[in-house]
Amino acid sequence: MRLIDYVVPEAIILDMKATTKEEAIRELAESLDAAGVFDAGNAKIAIKSCHNREDLGSTGVGRGIATPEMIAPDHYRMCFTVGLARNGIEFDSLDGAQVDLFLPMVYSSVPGSWICMAPLVGNVIRDDAFVRRLRQACTREEIMAAIEAITTECTCEDQKGCRKSKGAPGVTPDAHEPLP
Repeated sequence: MRLIDYVVPEAIILDMKATTKEEAIRELAESLDAAGVFDAGNAKIAIKSCHNREDLGSTGVGRGIATPEMIAPDHYRMCFTVGLARNGIEFDSLDGAQVDLFLPMVYSSVPGSWICMAPLVGNVIRDDAFVRRLRQACTREEIMAAIEAITTECTCEDQKGCRKSKGAPGVTPDAHEPLP
């Protein structure tokens, strides 16, 4: 699947109200819930799972970016959205910087369910131009356009996918490394 296939546009938050890490996690989960991502009652479970994950180490990866991880029981669709906190939020980031760009990811409780989406998100947040486009976005449409522009897919003849997709940041057009 492509990165764009995982995004929940209805859950995008253009101007988060949260001022703390806990409020940010709750606001992001509630937005995903309002978009119909969680079954009844599972938003609270997802929030708890996110706090449990943060206890292991912050998902504030640096450069003002965080990728909070939520697990929803019996969740059949991995997804993510975007949240912009224009004033920044203290999130215990690895570099100590406040976070203004959130890309919360939702996985199922099935072990390894993150393996398809997380690397895609991890790759694109290294692209400074992409991150800048997200931060400058004023509408959901602008965020979706930025994601669509950076979205790549495997163009290999082997449709099982590969680790290196043509057009991905830092990957040469002829790169190919099949998945095991």
